[in-house]
Formats: sequence, C-alpha cells, structure tokens
Amino acid sequence: MKSSRFLNKNYWIDIIIPNCCPCCGKLLRWDQMFCEKCREGLDSLAKRRGKEYPPPANTDGCIWLYRYDEPAKGGIMTLKNGVGKKFAIYSAQSIADKLGELDFSPDLITAVPMLKIKAWARGWNQAELIARKLGKAAGIKCDFSILKQHFSRQHQHSLNAKERAEFVGDLYSLRRKHTDVKGKNILICDDVITTGSTISKCAELLRSIGADHVAAVSICRTEIK
Repeated sequence: MKSSRFLNKNYWIDIIIPNCCPCCGKLLRWDQMFCEKCREGLDSLAKRRGKEYPPPANTDGCIWLYRYDEPAKGGIMTLKNGVGKKFAIYSAQSIADKLGELDFSPDLITAVPMLKIKAWARGWNQAELIARKLGKAAGIKCDFSILKQHFSRQHQHSLNAKERAEFVGDLYSLRRKHTDVKGKNILICDDVITTGSTISKCAELLRSIGADHVAAVSICRTEIK
C-alpha cells in the first residue's frame, strides 16, 4: 500500500511555499524535483561534463557533476542567491554516489570558507551547505573550523587565471585553533570550480598541517580551454 501524500511533509510545505524547479523557477507538483526540460538538460550536461579535465593542483582527485552551463547554472544561482536548498540536496546525493571514483576513503568533509557577514546576508555559505548535505548522504563527518577567508574588496570573477592564483594566496588561511587533520583524508567542497586556484590553495593549507589525501568535489566545473 502506497503511503498517503498527507503523511509527507513536502505536501504540506507546498501549500505554504509552492514547489518550484530550482533551475528555472517553474512551478511544480509538490513531489517533483525538476521540470522536465531542466531534468533533460542536466542529464545532457552530465554526459558532456569533461571527464578528462585534470584535478586542481595539490589535490588527489576531483568529482563534479555538470559543466557550468544552463540549466545547472540556474540551480547554482538559486544557491548563491539564498533562494532554496533543493539543488544542493539533489547534487549532494549525486556526488555521494560518485565517491567510489576516488582512490581513497574520505574521513572528513570541509568547504571553501566564506566571510560570516556574507554568509549571513545570503542565508548560508553554499559550499558549506552542499558539504553538510553530502556529509549526511555519505555518512561522513563535516568540519568547518579549519579554514578561513579574509576580507578583500577585489572580486575573483573579474580576474583571469593567473591573477586568481595570486589573489587567493592571501585570501585564505588556517584558523588559529583548528581540528587536527594529520593523516586524515579530506574532501573540500565548493559549488563551482573555475580555474581551481581556490581549491588548490585550500588543499595546500590542509596538506601543510598533515592531511594525507585531499580531493575536491563540486556541483559544476567551468570549461577548461
């Protein structure tokens, strides 16, 4: 016997907050994740995501789901704008299903850090949100007390690859008091990997305090030209 929709909390949430496609915003039935068009678009992106792309420097592997293009780009924007968590939840489960592609078993998940005031204004740090959902899906502990971001008036999206690499050198550092990660295998989570400079810097910091293996995971990765 099928369970009644009246026993599903999403049915009641939909009455108050209408369910929408996280990629395009189209209204959906309460139990749907994506509209048909975006579902097909994500499947297409997943098939041509660029599996041959090398992992960011200082990492032992990299898992991502889609090329940074529509409709995945729309899903990322809902996370960056603090609109909804659905895309993070779905993507985290998909990443969890691919962890077997790595050459090691992760002990810990962390995320690319964000300034507290920025995360507060947005509603969350989307990288940390994805990491939390991934940790829950894969049964791996999360720890966000290791890395920190410093304030800067410069925005990375306006920089080229060389400039980004130089910029992140001063943007991220270790917290004064942090978890002992010596001998640990760690996943660094982000929403989008572009040049890989941010992930590379974070991995470098983790290795400097004894991390054994470090890999990157993200929802999207931009095309490497």
